[in-house]
Amino acid sequence: MITLGQELWFVRSDHQRTAHKLTVTAVGRKWATMSDRSRLDMATMRMEDPRHGCVYLCEGDYLRERENKDAWNRLLTVFRCTYAPQPGVEARHIAEARKLLGFPP
Repeated sequence: MITLGQELWFVRSDHQRTAHKLTVTAVGRKWATMSDRSRLDMATMRMEDPRHGCVYLCEGDYLRERENKDAWNRLLTVFRCTYAPQPGVEARHIAEARKLLGFPP
């Protein structure tokens, strides 16, 4: 729930991904107005103009998401460079990894 005066973590969608705090200055039924006069859809936590960037409840939320995306990209890189299973990897290991990552069997 977004409240008046709450500080949120804003990350610009530019190539540098610059970040800073924004303060909620007004709360309506659907939109929250931020200290830079931008508007945030409170249901989706998306800015009115998504080209501006993304909003997180705190810096930690952003850092966790960034860490997850970076780890996923590193994993994809390994798969792109690997054309066959490593020695000792069996079908059951692959099925277990798929299940762990939330993919269908």
